[in-house]
Amino acid sequence: MNASCCRIWLVVASAAMTFAGCVADQTEKKAVGPQPKDSKPGVMWMAINPPKDTNGNGYVDSLVATVYLFADNGYVRSISVPGTYHFKMVGKGGKVLRDWKIEFPGPKAASIKTGVGNGQLIALSLLDDSVGDIYSYQSVDLFGEFTAKDGTTTVQSAPNAVLIGNTSGG
Repeated sequence: MNASCCRIWLVVASAAMTFAGCVADQTEKKAVGPQPKDSKPGVMWMAINPPKDTNGNGYVDSLVATVYLFADNGYVRSISVPGTYHFKMVGKGGKVLRDWKIEFPGPKAASIKTGVGNGQLIALSLLDDSVGDIYSYQSVDLFGEFTAKDGTTTVQSAPNAVLIGNTSGG
């Protein structure tokens, strides 16, 4: 046996001895339980689905935000709290291109339940006003903010980059 072959066997043997003593911990899983009544949002997580062209004019006009709010009290699942979502679409140079305020619960915010907990699917449309959906092809940032109905808590998400404009990229 040459020296490099012996080194390989030595590494394999020492790894086998190291992991031979490892045993899976058989701890009992505890039930999470319902959302505590005093839960207030502490963190907002948001993701944006790829935008769609719903009116067929070649420009994207519809976005869906998936949002989860996590409590500030250590509750491990996301929570559901009535309030107002505020979204801003910001383009080049920090120019605000669009601004939406969405009430939850409300017609533009649907509740979902997933393994993470409670969340919302929120519809954002560039066709909601007279500005329309005709933009040059560009990447914009979508910022999200949530304020609880009682006004005591406001949380913000990290921005999400979204491509808007002509769906052919031109």
